[in-house]
Amino acid sequence: EAQGKQIGAIPTERFTGTFDLVFSSTLVKVPFINGYMPTKEVITWDLDSKQMSLDIEILPFLPKVLVQGTNLQWDESKSKATYTIKNKEDKPPSEWVFFYADEEVLVGRSSVTGLNVLRRL
Repeated sequence: EAQGKQIGAIPTERFTGTFDLVFSSTLVKVPFINGYMPTKEVITWDLDSKQMSLDIEILPFLPKVLVQGTNLQWDESKSKATYTIKNKEDKPPSEWVFFYADEEVLVGRSSVTGLNVLRRL
């Protein structure tokens, strides 16, 4: 389960949209990058279609990787998003708990990737 100290509820309009994933704590132990993303990763939270999509560009000449989440649910009172990764329905849902949001930045802890910082595009 994702855990994070929440500072008030994150409004839905600050959660939805498209963001550049700029930091992930899962990469902190990788030498030379200290958690900053050497790849271009763009995540979209779309409550209307109940979808999360993550486009990952590792290198410009390699094909992009697309991770799709289905059945996206948002609990504003808990600032919590849950979804199921497409083709991994046998796994527990992924969960994010967000604890900071402003007009440009969204910060939360994922049950899979740890602490993440996202910048609105």
